[in-house]
Amino acid sequence: MDILFRIAAALMLCLPISGVQLPPDMSQGIFCESCIAVMKELDKILTKKSSDPRELQVVEAMEDICQSKYFSSYDYSPPTTVKACRFLIEKYEEDIEELLTRKVKDSEQEVCHKLTKACEGVDRTKKDKEPIDYRFNNEKQEVHTQAPPKEDDGIQRMNVDINDPGAAERLAEQIKSQLGQQAMGGGEMMRMKMKKRRRRRRRRRKVLERKMVPEKEMIHNLLKRKLNCRVA
Repeated sequence: MDILFRIAAALMLCLPISGVQLPPDMSQGIFCESCIAVMKELDKILTKKSSDPRELQVVEAMEDICQSKYFSSYDYSPPTTVKACRFLIEKYEEDIEELLTRKVKDSEQEVCHKLTKACEGVDRTKKDKEPIDYRFNNEKQEVHTQAPPKEDDGIQRMNVDINDPGAAERLAEQIKSQLGQQAMGGGEMMRMKMKKRRRRRRRRRKVLERKMVPEKEMIHNLLKRKLNCRVA
């Protein structure tokens, strides 16, 4: 019995474990299709002629890619694809940059199947239904298709008793509080964006510095040759 238990434990350790990371409230099927859309658009951008080094082209393309304008012709809505795009860049930015800089033959296969495993086991002939994601103050809300009751005039939803003499003051405080929360959320998002931009600017500088090193060495060698010729 003990031997059988050990064999079973060994077999369990050998079994592959699927560790697909997904964006919140998104199915693997939608993430797979979105990943493929992102890689298609990145490939399109990178096929354009440019005098910049490949590394710099890749960094700039990835900085620009997560915008609705690139995803209007795909299976899922631009906001959904943009959400998946941001998740993809946030989690796998450096790995994707390295693959694109090396000019891998099939970026969709390398990123969406091998790297992220977004499309692993997904039947692409069956399209997942896209959920409705409505948010207020950064909080997910339930979408009700039924009309509200006639007796609900909207005031009750603000937790204010219209018969209370101090109702107007409390209502103003609630509105002020909600606006304050919204402003705080917007400020936090702005700080995160600025942090990412600073990081990407540093990476661009590094790329440009690497590009400048061979040029500096070439100038140095030319000057050295000229000096040697004069001495001779």
